[in-house]
Amino acid sequence: MTTATINLNEIKARHAALSRTTRRRNTLEYVAGGVAVVFLLVMSVVTFLAARTVADWVVGAGFATLALGMVIVGLHIFRKSTRTDADMAASGMDYLTFRLERERDLLRSAWLWYVGPMVPGFVLVYLGY
Repeated sequence: MTTATINLNEIKARHAALSRTTRRRNTLEYVAGGVAVVFLLVMSVVTFLAARTVADWVVGAGFATLALGMVIVGLHIFRKSTRTDADMAASGMDYLTFRLERERDLLRSAWLWYVGPMVPGFVLVYLGY
């Protein structure tokens, strides 16, 4: 089996495309997350103000906990997207390999850092209902 080599310009173009895609995805996450956090906080306040039973208080706390979980997710995305663990002396190919492996590992563990912080809020909302 033979492998085709690609030139440096192609590598640079692929790196730029990956950077644009990642930046676009993260920006969309921040905007959607921000809108959802504001909505959940408003729902939490409205639910707390109209609370008549313990279940209403639990639902309100669930909305607030969901908002907090979304903030934690957003901070995690920001921290991971701005931090570089790559060796600056690494060759271009080694750097790109490291970057792709990091993206792969983040996607594999998304259930832990993306879904996990929101689970307590969902549990509280469903318990209240």
